[in-house]
Amino acid sequence: MNGNNYMSALDEWTTEKVIRPLNEFWKEKGAGALDVEGLGSVTGLIRRAIREKVLESYHNGQNARPRGFQRPYSARK
Repeated sequence: MNGNNYMSALDEWTTEKVIRPLNEFWKEKGAGALDVEGLGSVTGLIRRAIREKVLESYHNGQNARPRGFQRPYSARK
């Protein structure tokens, strides 16, 4: 999966698992009419924060040293 497809899939996941449930909760609680412009801005911030964290995790994995082979404890003696 290339980077663009991955980020598109991440955006879909974010919508399905984070943004939609928040919207439904908001509606169920009768918290009033949603400010569409404000909501768009908040969902953009949520998406960006999730993307940044995923990219940070990816880069940390890329920079990690490869782990060497370690024999099981019972075989070390």
